Amino acid sequence: MEKFSPSRLKTYETCPRKYRFIYIDNLGPQFEKPRPELYLGNQIHAALRHFFETAPQERTLDLLHHLFRRAWASDGKRRETFADAAAEIPYGKRGLALLEQFFNQQDTRVIPYKLEEWVECPVDEKNALLGKIDRVDREPDGSLHLIDYKTGKAPSSLAYVQHDLQLPVYWLMAEATFGQPVSRISYLYLDRPQPITLQFGQAEIEAVRERVRKLIQAIESDQQFLPVSNPLCRYCDFQSICPLESRVSPQAAAAQDAEIEQAVQDLPF
Repeated sequence: MEKFSPSRLKTYETCPRKYRFIYIDNLGPQFEKPRPELYLGNQIHAALRHFFETAPQERTLDLLHHLFRRAWASDGKRRETFADAAAEIPYGKRGLALLEQFFNQQDTRVIPYKLEEWVECPVDEKNALLGKIDRVDREPDGSLHLIDYKTGKAPSSLAYVQHDLQLPVYWLMAEATFGQPVSRISYLYLDRPQPITLQFGQAEIEAVRERVRKLIQAIESDQQFLPVSNPLCRYCDFQSICPLESRVSPQAAAAQDAEIEQAVQDLPF
């Protein structure tokens, strides 16, 4: 079956052309640049996974920092991500600070039900959803609490999170994978004490299932994968080959305008 992750679906919703570059043309390895922010996030996730695999009585801040440093030092992408030690120091210190905030503000004695678990759910006879959940805790009533760690800044508006496809899709996949009800799902931003937690009713989850089905149908039937201008364009690794970028560059815009004016003069009316 074709597997669609929440990030893959979000990419198409944001810009179909970027989706094509990554998932159809496979241009990611050629154009995607190493990003220190992503490297930092990966090492924090690795440290927290190993931290919660440790017996609760052994969990200390020193251990958490050590696990972070081990993850950082052993990742093969370190050298291609940072030009030199001066470039990586701010990110390393940021990671240590975020983990210290996490340790001081969160329950570090909890015993998770699952850590970095793959979950999936069929959409139809040929497509499925696939993703990985950072942490799953079991609630006192036996239901599940899904937790996704975030190392960036929390959104200024809750509306952004409420309309994000990722959370309800993970809810859908988790219930299908574990065969147990989910009662809440959280974005846990490490720089703030309280997570952003949402709950979804069955009708909302079924609406998301239908939204996903229609979105996959749109992807399968798309013949053009047109680019869409959006606030993330300036961070996109594919700017140099994006037709939208070439259209809006000053030189291209001037040339195009001249062509249009000439076409206006040539009109038969």
